[in-house]
Amino acid sequence: MRIATFIFLLLAIGIIATSCFLSKKKKKKTDIAEPVPTAVFPYQVNAPTKEIELPHKLREISDLSFDATANALWAIADEHGVAFRIGLSGAGPIDAFPFGKDGDYEGVELVGNTVYAMESNGRITRILNASSANPEKASFENPSLAGDDIEAFMYDPKRQKLVLGVKTPAGGGEVRPFYALDPATMKLEPTPIFQISLGDIQAFLRKNGLEGDQYEHWFKKKAEMPSPSAVAIQPQTGHYFILCSIGKTLLVTQPDGVILQVVALDKDVHAQPEGIAFDAQGTLYISNEANGGMAKLYAFAPQ
Repeated sequence: MRIATFIFLLLAIGIIATSCFLSKKKKKKTDIAEPVPTAVFPYQVNAPTKEIELPHKLREISDLSFDATANALWAIADEHGVAFRIGLSGAGPIDAFPFGKDGDYEGVELVGNTVYAMESNGRITRILNASSANPEKASFENPSLAGDDIEAFMYDPKRQKLVLGVKTPAGGGEVRPFYALDPATMKLEPTPIFQISLGDIQAFLRKNGLEGDQYEHWFKKKAEMPSPSAVAIQPQTGHYFILCSIGKTLLVTQPDGVILQVVALDKDVHAQPEGIAFDAQGTLYISNEANGGMAKLYAFAPQ
């Protein structure tokens, strides 16, 4: 009887210990958030609800920013110091506003009545009353970004900062930092607000069983690095939508850079996606450079 009781106690202790171990294991934290299921992802990014063919002067369209007052999108093209405003009503008139010398312009953002135009070296031109006859202009250098190739650019209203994302760092590697810049002082914060790496993307895809098909290029021996071309905030969720033209990918992250979704873009639709923006209702806009054909602006209504 005593032996049977002893064996029963040992088994009970073993069950309790195993239960505690599994409970602790389940509570282990991870740096990668659970994915937004594909079924509830609100955009069919390879099936636009509206398409606008853009004229030759916007063949190298690089970025977008929504203008609620004019119901329009501000845009910029690679080579010239000209900001464009594309109307979204009817035929969509396109107005041009010259502001500076030729350069490698990659980002544009409207904040209030001020337009910010960013070059790939991090130099930013601030244009007050950009659509007026006499806009006020001033340029600001960011020497700490010397040698970096920067393309992603937006304004984060919660942070009240402009955000700059590095496409290719001067020193190479697989990490892509995002920096904040205070528009009141036009000073860049030295520490990145977050970073995206090839390892982050691979870990997310492995975790969610997405290692094949349209995602397999992230696992090649000489895998493409994540190369942010543009970034915008989805107004209803506050999530960052990071567009990568190289690799034809849309990354959805929390504001701290934690990946929520990796979405493959169809190259037959998105020849060279370089610009992204949202309107107040959450409609997503993506612009594509001509890349041998016609530059296009797509709209994707939330489903």
